[in-house]
Amino acid sequence: MEPPNSPLISDWMSGEELLETVKIGDCIEFKRVIGQAKRRIYSHWAIYVGLEEGEPRVIHVSTPEGDKYTLDESLPFYSRIGSVKKGERAEVRSDLLLCIASDDLVRVNNSMDRCHKPFPPVIIVDRAKSRLGEKGYNILFDNCEHFTTYCRNGVKRSEQAFAAKTVALTSVLAVGMNPGAALAVTALVYIEMLNLDLVSLRPLFGALLDGTFEKRLSSFDNSLLSPFLPRLLASFVVVAKNPGNVENLKSLLGRLIVLDGANRVLDLASVDFANLPNKPFKNPPETAEDRLKSVYRQLEAGKNMDTFAFPSSEDVSELEIILPLLKMHFPSIIPDNKLVAVLLNSEIGVDLLIHILLNVPGMLNSIISSALELQQHDESLRGRNRFQLLKNILILCPKKVIPVLKMLSENRRDAALSIRLATECLDDDALVKLVCPLIADKSSLIGAQVQRARPSMQLLSNRIYDIIEKKLSRNSLEPLTDVLFVATTLHLISGLKFSTKENQLLLDLCTRIFEASDAHKTMCFAAILAIPSITYHPSNVINVPTDQKVVEFLKMARKVTSPTEAIKEDDMEIETAEVPPNHTPFAHALLYIHSCLVAAKTQLLIEYLSQILKCKVVIVPRHVNVLRILLQTHCLSDTELGKRCALQPITRQLSEASGSRLPVNIIEELLQCKFFDHHPVNIAKWLENQLREVTIPINKMVTDLLERYAFEATTSKTMGLGSDFVENTFGDDIMNEEKLPLRLCVMLYLVAYRANWERWGKSEIRMYTHEMYSKMPIRYMLSVVETRPRDFKNLRGALTRLCTDIFPFMLPTTESVILARESQLSNKQPISEETIQKARFELLLRKRRKVQLTSQVEGNNVAKRRKALQSIELVSVADQVRLLNVIVGAYRKTLDEGTDQSTIAIVQRLWLRLEHVVPRMLCERSILAWLDPLARTEVRLEDIYEKPPLIFRCDRRIFSSPPHFECFTHLSTFFFTACRTQTFRDLQRCLSRDLGNEAERNDKEVLIMAMQHTMESLLVQLLVEVADPKRMDKENKSETQAVTRREIARLAGQYIHQIFLTDRQVMKISVFQTFPLHQLGQLIEDVPSLYFASEFIIEMLNIADVKRRIFAVALLVQIAKKYRTPATALQSEYVMDVIDTLSQLANFGENLKLFETAAPYLAELTTIFPQFAGDISMILMRVSAIAKSCLAYKSAFSIPSSNAEATIAEKITKNLTLQINAELPST
Repeated sequence: MEPPNSPLISDWMSGEELLETVKIGDCIEFKRVIGQAKRRIYSHWAIYVGLEEGEPRVIHVSTPEGDKYTLDESLPFYSRIGSVKKGERAEVRSDLLLCIASDDLVRVNNSMDRCHKPFPPVIIVDRAKSRLGEKGYNILFDNCEHFTTYCRNGVKRSEQAFAAKTVALTSVLAVGMNPGAALAVTALVYIEMLNLDLVSLRPLFGALLDGTFEKRLSSFDNSLLSPFLPRLLASFVVVAKNPGNVENLKSLLGRLIVLDGANRVLDLASVDFANLPNKPFKNPPETAEDRLKSVYRQLEAGKNMDTFAFPSSEDVSELEIILPLLKMHFPSIIPDNKLVAVLLNSEIGVDLLIHILLNVPGMLNSIISSALELQQHDESLRGRNRFQLLKNILILCPKKVIPVLKMLSENRRDAALSIRLATECLDDDALVKLVCPLIADKSSLIGAQVQRARPSMQLLSNRIYDIIEKKLSRNSLEPLTDVLFVATTLHLISGLKFSTKENQLLLDLCTRIFEASDAHKTMCFAAILAIPSITYHPSNVINVPTDQKVVEFLKMARKVTSPTEAIKEDDMEIETAEVPPNHTPFAHALLYIHSCLVAAKTQLLIEYLSQILKCKVVIVPRHVNVLRILLQTHCLSDTELGKRCALQPITRQLSEASGSRLPVNIIEELLQCKFFDHHPVNIAKWLENQLREVTIPINKMVTDLLERYAFEATTSKTMGLGSDFVENTFGDDIMNEEKLPLRLCVMLYLVAYRANWERWGKSEIRMYTHEMYSKMPIRYMLSVVETRPRDFKNLRGALTRLCTDIFPFMLPTTESVILARESQLSNKQPISEETIQKARFELLLRKRRKVQLTSQVEGNNVAKRRKALQSIELVSVADQVRLLNVIVGAYRKTLDEGTDQSTIAIVQRLWLRLEHVVPRMLCERSILAWLDPLARTEVRLEDIYEKPPLIFRCDRRIFSSPPHFECFTHLSTFFFTACRTQTFRDLQRCLSRDLGNEAERNDKEVLIMAMQHTMESLLVQLLVEVADPKRMDKENKSETQAVTRREIARLAGQYIHQIFLTDRQVMKISVFQTFPLHQLGQLIEDVPSLYFASEFIIEMLNIADVKRRIFAVALLVQIAKKYRTPATALQSEYVMDVIDTLSQLANFGENLKLFETAAPYLAELTTIFPQFAGDISMILMRVSAIAKSCLAYKSAFSIPSSNAEATIAEKITKNLTLQINAELPST
């Protein structure tokens, strides 16, 4: 088999570019640079083994932390020897190629193939895999390069190690050093050659920046002054020209002149820079002045060029002196941004720029700005140099770290670069402090970088886990909340793959048990649940035991929510007076998360965990089940969860602004999943206390909770708001603004409770009596809701829907909304101390005043009664409600003779006003007071709701007083609407629960609706009877009584009109029951809707019932008289045909009554429709002739007969005569 790429040494390239050419079995060389100045270069080696799970992988010798050396440069040189021991933990590993490459250059290097034949690729891979896990490493005798050549070529060779061992041998021979120590030192020298210790230079550079160098000069070591020789000696040369200052610089000169290279620097610094531009240039340069002139000319010529040539690398040390000198004496010789751009294109550019910066500190900001403005890919030479330059600057000047990194993080291309710099330049605390807010802001570029498995994220992850390991190894009691946040975020959204060790480190960090803040414990708990590697084992959920550290953490969490006294398992009744648990934010978070798991609210759980961890959390359904079992087993059982939820603290001033995920949310979630059905815990006391704290605008969660709780209360024996609590809620002033939110919430609960109770087919309200519902000012409170839609938007829809379904007869009216608005405006007026004192005084006098008013109203003194009623009319609506019984008594008292109309009008206004506020309370108490004495003993209030016509057993004097009768019609509307509503609800419930066939259900529906229509038609008949002047007060025929009866008839007609408009079927039934003929004309006048009764006339004529036929004819004539339309003309023609047909039938005698009664109406019809006069005359003449024939026949044969025939003939003759006489003048 042909060896791969043999022999081949490719160009240096990035890891992604290498994937296009690399083949299985190739040796890959990674170019590493270390140290602060990035001038120390070594190579790392690995064997490429191909794709595994779609990812390119290599096998190499390394540690879990990687192969890069991180030297503590704050230590002296020989103290760094210990860092070489990092190789003692190295082993043969398999890792991702791109992660190992990171941002360094790589190449294929099979150079050993020239002298040693490589194995086939399969054998190379097998040899590499066979050594996986082997430990043992020696930087000089068994390093990563030895491993790759062994796997590919069968020999262990390392060019790097060979050069290092040469240095070691020289050390042993020259100074007699111990061979082991020599090798260690050589290894360090090998990776630290030509190192410029920037960390040590920080104090001196800072002194130059802030101008304290001269004061602190004595504190600096001589070895630190070498990089600053150009600046220091150049300054000495300038100052030395003034003899007076020479003595002051002798000590400094003495320290500088003994340093290595000082003479060379002094030689260049002593040149006459003032005349340098004008001096002739010699090529090749011979003196120091010539060399300065040469570089000066190159810089000057490079102003307008992208690049220019520098001397070869052999002259680097001299350039490190010349360039700072030229920039000190000629700052504008080349723009700083141009110089930076040019030098970064050179291999030696970074070192030159650092030396320039050390000697010209004033260029710090311009160099940083120039480097930041460059837009270069990190893989290019300029990109790598730019990174190295920024890194060296940040090491040299830590104050610039945060500003520079923030500027980089705001650039899309440099976001990853900022992470790399932060990882390599900052200490642990500073790194976490910088990265934490950047990662938390998902809209930032850094936040976007986290969501991609970039090499920079891998560097950050490695550094974070190094910090975690370091902190945990020291048993640190620091919270490390920010470290936890960064690590968790990388785990959840970065897409990186984490080792078993890293997973264990994160688990150890999350499950530490110590005195930490609630926020930290909450984040730990959220991380445990959100990161699958901690709690979720998809391969085998059942048999994999939970880590003991997680168990201990959950036990600690359980104690947090436990009361100071343990709750017994069989103690199902929990009162708020018991010892409460520790109400901490962590305890609340635990209960909320546990409730989400129990209620299977996966989306709510994900949103909450995402909010805590500030990143997107994904939990699969199977993981949710694992978490639920985990918490139930090791934290809280379901029974304990229910009891602790019932002991939660209430939310003070609960409103829409209170936020979400409150205790009320926990209870609502548990109610939704019917948790309390299986674990009966009484939460009524908690809910009552919470409702007392509800404020406006009302939180929507309260509305949802009350509807759900009302539903559960209808089926549970342990649920439901207490009766005493309900009584107290509606026990005082209905206008009390402070109790308004509480009353609305309780009303919503009661209405929802009743709706659910009736839905279950219950005949009685189990927990709440009829009196409780009657005390609720439903109309007033709904009116308040309508006047303040913003405050009650979350409650308005549910409350209106339920009340419309159950109490449509108590919905708001225009007047009730006006009263509610006036009441709300008065409540919003500022309250002064005087007003408060006045209110207290009124409270003391209210009972006494009520007794006084009652005695005055019920007394026989008409003047005092009027005065008392006038004072009642002037008080507020709230006080009028309190005096409701007084007003009801005054209503009946004003029926007595001698009561003036003004007093009656006051009572009427008061009654109608209260009807818009508390209709139910008013109507119930009014009807009980108005019933006649016999009816009071026989009729109950429940009977009136079932059979509303019983209200007509009231005091008959009401039907003789228009103001009283108007109030009576409102009361009648209330009870009949309530009865109709209940009938419809019973019908719906019956149809929904009836499992019979369709025909049976239809029969039941027809039967129930017929009963309702019959009851309402009975109301119409009773109203018609009340409006009949012949049946009411027959003996009193005064003109005043006639006007009164006419007003009562008008009111009755208006009421009947509204009934007919509501239901046409009631109109039909009432018409078929017929009305008194003498009232037809007035009814047509007062009830406009009777016009549509003409539709039933034809149907009534077709019934073989003389009474209905007579009524049909009379009704048609009265309608035609009022509404002369083509429709009535057509119906009149049909009536004439029916009469004509009936007159020609043999059974003439059976229709005598019809002809006798209908004849006058037919004659009247000729005046309404003259076009029918001839036809009507022919019909009447025929009927008259037949009647006379019948009379003659009976006389001839001596047959006994009544006077009906004679009467018919006489009436017809009279009517015809009148008709002829009416037509004569016109002819």
